[in-house]
Amino acid sequence: MHITTVSDMSRLVLTRKVNEKVTIVKDGETVAILTVGRIDRNQVRIVFEADPEVEITRHSSAKKSADQY
Repeated sequence: MHITTVSDMSRLVLTRKVNEKVTIVKDGETVAILTVGRIDRNQVRIVFEADPEVEITRHSSAKKSADQY
């Protein structure tokens, strides 16, 4: 397993395959686990696992320019 720490970055871009996971950890505790569930043409299904008190917000799917990510 490779651990990537985000410190002074504003974003982190990862490449994952189906069933690969990303774990988000804060203060030594797992906050959420993201799993790539399915990839189909221009759509990716991502599974979020987190405690109910973790807020997960979905933003609109409006097209954005590359510098807005």
